[in-house]
Amino acid sequence: MDWLRANEVILDFQDSTVSFTKNGEPIQWQVSVDTTIPVVQITKSADVCFALACQFGQHYRVANTLFVVQLEEAGTPTPDIEDFPPQMKVLADEFKEVFEYIPDGLPPDRAVGHTIPVEPGKLPPFRPLYRFTPAEYEEAKQQIEEYLRKGWIEPSASPYGAPILFVNKKGGGLRMCVDYRALNKITIKNRYPLPRIEDLFDRLQGAQWFSALDLAQGYHQLRITKEDVPKTAFRSPFGHFQWRVLSFGLTNAPASFQRAMNDVFREAIGHFVLVYLDDILVYSKTEEEHTQHLKWVLGKLREHKFYARLWKCHFYKRKLEYLGHLVGNDGLKVDLKKVVAVQNWPVPQDVGQIRSFLGLANYFRRFLENYSTVVAPLAALTQKGSAWEWTRQCQEAFDKVKTKLTNAPVLVLPNPSKPYEVVTNASTVGIGAVLLQEGRPVAFESRKLSPAEQRYTTSEQELLAVVHALRTWRCYLEGVEFVVTTDHCPNTYFSTQATLTRRQARWAELLSGFTFDIRYRAGSTNMADPLSRQPIGAATGLEETEDKAVVAACFGILAVARVSEVTFSGFLKRIRTGYHIDSWFHNPQNTKGLKYEHELWWREKEIVVPHVGNLRNDIIEEVHSTKYGGHLGIKKTRWALSDVYWWPGLGTEVQQFVSHCDACARNKSDTKKPGGLLQPLEIPDEPWESVSLDFITDLPKTRDGHTAILVFVDRLTKMVHFFATTTDVSAEDTAKLFVAHVFRLHGLPRVLVSDRDPRFTSRFWHEVTRTLGTKLKMSSAFHPQTDGQTERTNRTLEQMLRSFIGPTQDDWDDLLPVVEFAVNNSVHEGTHEKPFILNCGRHPTTPATHGIGGLRVPAAKDFVAKQQEALKSARRWLQLSQQRQKSYADMKRREVSFEVGDKVLLSTKNIRLKIPGARKLFPQWIGPFEVIQRVGVVAYKLKLPETLQIHNVFHVSLLNKYIAEGKYLPPPTIVLGEELFYEVERVLMHRDRQRGRKTLILNFPLQEINLEI
Repeated sequence: MDWLRANEVILDFQDSTVSFTKNGEPIQWQVSVDTTIPVVQITKSADVCFALACQFGQHYRVANTLFVVQLEEAGTPTPDIEDFPPQMKVLADEFKEVFEYIPDGLPPDRAVGHTIPVEPGKLPPFRPLYRFTPAEYEEAKQQIEEYLRKGWIEPSASPYGAPILFVNKKGGGLRMCVDYRALNKITIKNRYPLPRIEDLFDRLQGAQWFSALDLAQGYHQLRITKEDVPKTAFRSPFGHFQWRVLSFGLTNAPASFQRAMNDVFREAIGHFVLVYLDDILVYSKTEEEHTQHLKWVLGKLREHKFYARLWKCHFYKRKLEYLGHLVGNDGLKVDLKKVVAVQNWPVPQDVGQIRSFLGLANYFRRFLENYSTVVAPLAALTQKGSAWEWTRQCQEAFDKVKTKLTNAPVLVLPNPSKPYEVVTNASTVGIGAVLLQEGRPVAFESRKLSPAEQRYTTSEQELLAVVHALRTWRCYLEGVEFVVTTDHCPNTYFSTQATLTRRQARWAELLSGFTFDIRYRAGSTNMADPLSRQPIGAATGLEETEDKAVVAACFGILAVARVSEVTFSGFLKRIRTGYHIDSWFHNPQNTKGLKYEHELWWREKEIVVPHVGNLRNDIIEEVHSTKYGGHLGIKKTRWALSDVYWWPGLGTEVQQFVSHCDACARNKSDTKKPGGLLQPLEIPDEPWESVSLDFITDLPKTRDGHTAILVFVDRLTKMVHFFATTTDVSAEDTAKLFVAHVFRLHGLPRVLVSDRDPRFTSRFWHEVTRTLGTKLKMSSAFHPQTDGQTERTNRTLEQMLRSFIGPTQDDWDDLLPVVEFAVNNSVHEGTHEKPFILNCGRHPTTPATHGIGGLRVPAAKDFVAKQQEALKSARRWLQLSQQRQKSYADMKRREVSFEVGDKVLLSTKNIRLKIPGARKLFPQWIGPFEVIQRVGVVAYKLKLPETLQIHNVFHVSLLNKYIAEGKYLPPPTIVLGEELFYEVERVLMHRDRQRGRKTLILNFPLQEINLEI
């Protein structure tokens, strides 16, 4: 390909010529076919094929004639109708419609269509176009025109938009793909079950004849439901289009296709048909029965207009491969390719190759009986100073380990009810993978990289290992959730990578058919690593120092990223020294079950840390508080530590440390329920005894110059008064409006409820209300819920104005009187009565009721009684409403209280901090501030600095208790003398442990103990 590209070679298939330029001179070759030259069949790998082709060409070169030889892999000839059994030729002719090319137009409107449910609230993904080469540009034009002609796509105006890109076809040419990664991410996954492989094969008992059918472009034979077609929209240089048939790359495609196949073959599944996606297996006990079964299957395909590829089908076989297993008349056999990677492991030639082999074997040592004894001859060769000598005992040990690795109980049969894990790795020469269930291998896989693949980037080689593993074990992994473990961190971000190369796009399309998470594991702990290096027996990197090897095995990527006193030699030295100081390690009962290696105590894979000085605290601080720790929460910090360390009480110390972390306290959002139970205001006894008021500001200016509304609400009857005013109205003018429109009509209220608007907190307003004898009740700072009634009235008023306001929005003040009447003449949800009736004792006359009798109040003598009864009823309904609201609200709240003198942090969500930078990165809490007074039940007065010019009374939901008084230090170990006893106050908790032990958590009065430290 490089030579063709460099010399701008032109292939003319019409005239059978090859034209190019060499040293500035045009050269043309005439191509002729010599049928006397045989086809060379090979069984080598692709790079060996290329070498053979070169040798063959040199052998047959005569004068200026170049012979182009076709190499064909032996054992995989392309099937031809003439090669089929006679009975199949008859069937192929009878059902020729099944083996035709897929016709133009949409497939039938089947009972099953592909749906694309999207997570609620997600915006349609829309991504920019990728850049195209001239060849890709032309190919896009041709393929889009072809799909339009077939009716498989149509022009689109959808808000969705995925970019297209191109991948190389195996047989040459380009194939258009759509990058649906963004759409797949927000698509709700379809849990329609794919068949269990074990259940499928259980049905084959006694079968003697087998046929396998493969559907042509199976996905394109299924429609997408009409309402979901716009979600498949893709962008191209020639416009916006959307798929009408199922496209490759959509995440739920396998589930939809399996459901369609099940609907077609439901009657025969489990009797003589197995269906796994587009792979159909027909099995029978006799040849005659098999013919009838094939007729039924082909008839169903013809009836439902599904099309198969004849050249990919196999008929009337006594044995064939299906879903990674060999099925035949002698039963079911596991495909030997599952273990060939281990079985073909070459005899090690040096210490590096021995270590590589033992690296794989050691991972599964817990499944190998007498492992240490078996590998002893091999392990001896890795000892420092040992002479290399491959003895008979070494060969026997090598063969025995390979046999044990590839047989039960190590290699297990897959169980679909258990989760799978795929572990992959790549080196510069090969790729390797292990399929696991519960830590035990199901299959091994490895292969050498081709010369072209060896030139891939490291990320692409690692991703190739994942792709190869998933393609190999597709029959196990498709339709189930599993984990891919890789030792290459960038692979964990592949699904969100902004742009893809053509090669990556081809892989992304394959990966989109699986549901999995990618997780990182350090290479030194990756059991697939030896498989990837096995072809050349690469060294395992044990030339590191012993300390670095220990830390690298535990920390993985952090061992490279964090070079500190805690992570390397100084840290290990502190641990080793601490073992001699900490008396806990001097008791054999404590170290029972631990192992001692590299001068360290190990609990399985974790280093046991002694209790010496601040060592444990320093370790927690390193993992939690550094830039690389990220101040994660209690659970994640504990998980990060427990991957590497262990000591008694680790979880408790982590909890204490993180709880006392000052940075966490200031910068993390409070995930607990809001503090403070709901405290409703007292229900008034009489109308207009308690009035709430508020401003609606920043309204468009009317023709009369009004820009705000002053709202008054009677808290018992819910009657309202609206008055147009201006945003800059003063406290004095507000008082005049109050006297003119509330006092004039209803007298003085006993209580006024408001927020902390500057007009209501002014000295003038306080003086006026004091003179009038009215009590002020204002909300605490940044807590408008105190006057929730007026806030709700404001929302109702704004909604009504929107419905009737003119296009210029300058006439809303003219609408206030009729809007006020409408609110007062509507039944209030809290009182179950109209405010007008509760205030006036009658129904008002409206244009709709003018002239209709029976709406007046009854006789005057009943007026007072009925009015009083109406008010009592209103108060009862308000009480019930308050109780219900409090019950609902308290379910989402928690009771919190502070004592005078406590230190608390104040939420910054309502405070404008005068510091540079983006608000998103401001601290979530400031302080600590001292509590100097409790105000009511759920508010507190704080001692604020003079620079913080805000009201100092806050609702408890805006406060958090501050306990981060610096670094948390766990209490010292208490060693009790033989004659020292304490009386236990009570047993707080107990739990039975394994091997008959019990754990008791006791409580005793520490204040009675005098410790000398």
